[in-house]
Amino acid sequence: MNYANSTFASAPENGIDDRALKQALVGGLCGLVAGRIFSKVSKVAALALSGGFWLLHLLQHQNYIVVDRDKLLGDLKNLVYNLKGVSNIGRLSAYFGEDCQYIALGFSGGFLLGIG
Repeated sequence: MNYANSTFASAPENGIDDRALKQALVGGLCGLVAGRIFSKVSKVAALALSGGFWLLHLLQHQNYIVVDRDKLLGDLKNLVYNLKGVSNIGRLSAYFGEDCQYIALGFSGGFLLGIG
């Protein structure tokens, strides 16, 4: 059989961008692996996180830990004020949306398949 005269001789002639296909495959594979790991670890991580919060609340209630709420609110207001001036997040999201859309789409699909 002569493959040179095949109708599927090369991908770009058929409208499929080779770069986009590779990005989608790599993103999908990474998402699938991340989804499988997330589904295995999520129960343990949720238990550890909720147990840690419960333990901190219990220690605060028993007066082993003293929380200065005024200092906490002041630090939170400083953080919000500092984040309002950041314009790099917009540029980063624009770059990610334009140049990495196939990787993001593949990762999202693979992640959903991995956790399902």
